[in-house]
Amino acid sequence: MDRTVTLAAYTPEPGRYDELTDERGQVREPWQQLVDTFTRLGPGEIDERRLRAERLLVAEGASHVVHDDGTDASRPWQIDPVPLVVSAREWSVVEQGLVQRARLLDAVLEDLYGERALLREGILPAELVLGSRAYRPACHGVVPAAGRRLVVYGADVVRDGSGRWCVLADHADAPAGAGYAVLNRIVLTRLFPDTYRQVGVRSMADYFASLRSALAALAPSGRDNPRVVILTPGIGHPSYFEHSYLASYLGYNLVEGDDLAVRGGRVWLRALAGLEPIDTVLRRVDDAGSDPLELEPESATGVPGLVEATREHGVGVANAPGSAIAGNLALQAYLDVLCPYLLGERLRLASLSTLWCGDPDQRATVLDQLDRMVLHDTDPVAPLASAFGGDLTEAEADAWRRRIRRVPHRYAAQEKVVFATTPVLQRGAVAPGTVVIRAQVVAAPDGHVALPGGLGRIVDAGRPLLGQPHGTGKDVWVAAESGRSVARVRRRQELEIPQIDLRASLPSRAAEALYWFGRRAEQAEAVSRLARAVVMRAEEEPELVALGGWRGPALAAIRAVSGGPPAGTMPAGDDIATEMALALDGRSGSVTDSLWRLRRSAESVREFLSTTTWRVLGMLEAERAALEDVDAGTPAYRVVESLDRVVLAESALAGLATDATVRGPAWRFLDIGRRLERALLLLGLVEAALAPMVEPEAAQPLYETVLTAVESLVEYRRRYRSDVALDAVLSLVLVDDTNPRSLAFQLDRLTDDLAGLPHHGDRERHAELVEASARALFETPWSDAPPDRAGSGRHAAVDHIVLEARAPLLQLAEAFVARWFADQGDGRQFHRGAG
Repeated sequence: MDRTVTLAAYTPEPGRYDELTDERGQVREPWQQLVDTFTRLGPGEIDERRLRAERLLVAEGASHVVHDDGTDASRPWQIDPVPLVVSAREWSVVEQGLVQRARLLDAVLEDLYGERALLREGILPAELVLGSRAYRPACHGVVPAAGRRLVVYGADVVRDGSGRWCVLADHADAPAGAGYAVLNRIVLTRLFPDTYRQVGVRSMADYFASLRSALAALAPSGRDNPRVVILTPGIGHPSYFEHSYLASYLGYNLVEGDDLAVRGGRVWLRALAGLEPIDTVLRRVDDAGSDPLELEPESATGVPGLVEATREHGVGVANAPGSAIAGNLALQAYLDVLCPYLLGERLRLASLSTLWCGDPDQRATVLDQLDRMVLHDTDPVAPLASAFGGDLTEAEADAWRRRIRRVPHRYAAQEKVVFATTPVLQRGAVAPGTVVIRAQVVAAPDGHVALPGGLGRIVDAGRPLLGQPHGTGKDVWVAAESGRSVARVRRRQELEIPQIDLRASLPSRAAEALYWFGRRAEQAEAVSRLARAVVMRAEEEPELVALGGWRGPALAAIRAVSGGPPAGTMPAGDDIATEMALALDGRSGSVTDSLWRLRRSAESVREFLSTTTWRVLGMLEAERAALEDVDAGTPAYRVVESLDRVVLAESALAGLATDATVRGPAWRFLDIGRRLERALLLLGLVEAALAPMVEPEAAQPLYETVLTAVESLVEYRRRYRSDVALDAVLSLVLVDDTNPRSLAFQLDRLTDDLAGLPHHGDRERHAELVEASARALFETPWSDAPPDRAGSGRHAAVDHIVLEARAPLLQLAEAFVARWFADQGDGRQFHRGAG
């Protein structure tokens, strides 16, 4: 077989090591199966696989939060469909080096927070450690319960232009990347399942099984059923998606600082049933923010008392507080000396040549050769962006020199080098690119285990690589050794510990998010159904638009359901198209706004939602993006088609909640939110569309529009076989408890859901409010719905029923939130544009 590169338009850059081809232009052995696959599929099919990857990622809800423009904006995670393939032999060398570095940095931490022999004997300059805000004096003398400080170690690994593997940076604080790595792997195995098997790619499953074992072993002694949680800074963090994805994959609760409390030297989870003990915390909050009492007082993300709980052996923390100093870039300048001193071994995996400006000689080299250096600020709290010395203006270079001379120990520099290339897909063609691998190692009970490959990121070689936290993802395939079996990517080994049933355990914050998830889902569905019904009716009977008896109540109903201003406050010249554009995307409560808030709620409770649910949410996200482009000039058929898809997806979402969710506390909070919102929106619809008296020619189409919006028109026609009459409409949509869209049905479900929650002092009061709404509904006569004697043009009985039935429900909504949730209403978590 001809082993010349057959990937279209791929030409390696001369003079640099290339992953795909050797110096003769021949395909390297581990790549051959992939090259054959790409040749067989052709450019068109490869591009289709790329689009499929994007759809899979949207379905998974994969995004990260970036702050390029000063605001939080969710962007889809992207994956290059061309994996990076590494031979078993080469990765074995990298793996051994990574494990050694993990052992070495753990030993460094043990010394710095213990005897400090490295400082006393001058092996490490005291100013490098004690002068860094990454070193935490409060953690000195704190011995973790399991004796392990560095449980999870991360490293940015890259190959230089000569083909040598080296480490750009070590990550010992809260190293990210494992969640995105497994996501990349799952997507790539779906794109190229046959090629994945033919290459014999090493599975990631053993790493995650080892991670779970390590976290269980980290718990203080005597904890037979250790409970592990993942601590995240919250939904505004750039890696929040990964935190939630990893929690779901591992089966742990994702918690924020406010979810945890320290009492009696132990960490507790604030849950519906009260405080529940926590044994191990996998920390995804940086050292600086993990404990405002003993570390950084300004932090709003941590757990007050976490360091004390660690000191008292009340909890195991991975990584132990204070670990960030081991990832200080300046430390790389001394690893060649530290490794023989602490381990009695030569450093196997070299660092990129690094200079620490706190050393006079190294500082002189940096200042003298600034144009050849990549400059880094090692401050862990508020670092300056890294910069290429050669790209700075004269004024910028002088500013860097002044900073370095003023606070030299804060800065480090690395020599600018050329890196190896690997094939990446760019604009439909495969071209050379630079990839950095975020590798990870876990200290498991039976020894250190490295993640095969890790998270690859395509980066811009024209910018400082450490200053690029984001980039297109790339799966890294490590070919298995000959004869070694390859496990499935999703295989998960269970720990040999007694099983505990956590079905009744629900963190309070998760309960709040699920409650609002239900309310937002219902609002988006209600607005979509009503908007679709109004647009379709106006298209079918254009003369209705000029008929005030239909048009006025229809617009009022849209405003009532979508949160617009009350009827009569809009300018007379506004038409249905303008109102529809506002209802779809133009105000709080619109379809797009509700879908955005729905997604936001879902992202904070990923571990409670199924994969299928995320696929449905991905469909809704695609429609939300489409509806954002709707304006008054958008053709009606396009609006209806998009709303059709929203309604179908929302119906699927409701079906999943009904038929595919265990009836535990999580489901009940979601269902309470949905039922309460449906009841309130239905009353608003009735008040806006059915209470006004309208001319006879408008009544029939208006009532049919309402029945269509609440999915009851077919049942009405089957049941009554007559023209639509107001009393019959009210009976079907308000008091018929067999109609799942009726108010009576919602009240019945609310009664059942409230009774199923943990007993509490306010439960009887909540039940009484539902009963009060039911009494108003069933004890108020509306026969023939007589008009107001004062001549207001409204059906007095309808208005009375709405007011009497709605007031207790509004009280219930307020009382329920006050009873169960720390923050009133939506809180900061659901304000669009907020972190």
